[in-house]
Amino acid sequence: MGTARTRRGSKPTLRAIAQVAGVSHVTVSLALRNDPRLTVATGQRVRGVARRLGYVPDPRVAELMGSLRLGRMGAPTTEIAFLSFKHPVYGVKDSPTAQRFFRGAEARAKQLGFRLERFVIDADSLTEERVSAILRARAIRGVLIAPLPKDVGALKLEWGRLAVVAFGHSLADPRVHRVSAHHAHTMRLALCELESRGYRRCGVYLREGLNARVDDAWLAMYYYHWHTSHPGVAPIPPLIAETWKRAQFESWFRAHRPDAVVTIQLPALEWLQALAPVPRAAGFAHLDWSEEMGDVAGIDQQSERVGAAGLEQVAAQLLQHEYGIPNNQKTIWSEGVWREGATARPPGV
Repeated sequence: MGTARTRRGSKPTLRAIAQVAGVSHVTVSLALRNDPRLTVATGQRVRGVARRLGYVPDPRVAELMGSLRLGRMGAPTTEIAFLSFKHPVYGVKDSPTAQRFFRGAEARAKQLGFRLERFVIDADSLTEERVSAILRARAIRGVLIAPLPKDVGALKLEWGRLAVVAFGHSLADPRVHRVSAHHAHTMRLALCELESRGYRRCGVYLREGLNARVDDAWLAMYYYHWHTSHPGVAPIPPLIAETWKRAQFESWFRAHRPDAVVTIQLPALEWLQALAPVPRAAGFAHLDWSEEMGDVAGIDQQSERVGAAGLEQVAAQLLQHEYGIPNNQKTIWSEGVWREGATARPPGV
């Protein structure tokens, strides 16, 4: 290997790094971008030489090249994949929340010059292995992953060549970057809005496993909020059901008499209306409000914005050539907003 000659205080050039590493300057450029055309060993060795020589990329050049690459990526042949799953309730369609993620991501992709394509994983037709083969054949390297149909689970893809962002917390293996609604904020906002409307005994109705999909945030915030806002007063025991059952809900309501119900199960509103006048005697707030629910009060998680944030994170990884499972997994939270509805009294009552 040769020796790199640079002026004192100057940054080593790609050719100087190449001379020390015993490779071409093109190989150095590929290694610094984590390009998969190089072997892992070669890339690691060249980057090690660059670090030893004190190489630091120029952010101005990185910004310029990112803009140029974005222009090239904006061609119709460049795609980012949106992976969703055959759902046990919605069939081959995505869940309503996943559909909102896709709409937000698709709109942002068009603004940034990418094209988003949806793939629905189904064990009977489009398997994980088949999806990996399609992504490889079409040179698709950016991937958004919708929430899994099961509460938490794993997924097998060719992770080393992909820039990946998952929505929510249902993908437990592998641990990748993710974007999510701020579920702790969602629960606290729902409770605070209900209490500002005179409700004092808020109860929570959830399904088993659902709390795991939100990283345990809903129940944790429920107990924390009650402890800080109502010191010395025990909260109403949440109803955590194995499945959504009306008889179980009615039994819980009669036993504890909450004056408001916070849930993600919309049919529970009808069950509640048969037990107490809504909203005069009992309020109702949905934790994942959408326009299709009509005049129901609750938290709009603004899933389109979550989808847009996911697309932005994948695009950033592609421009920085960051592929594979990250050593330091990051989560971006997006806060929801309260939507007024006829199922809760007006504020100040």
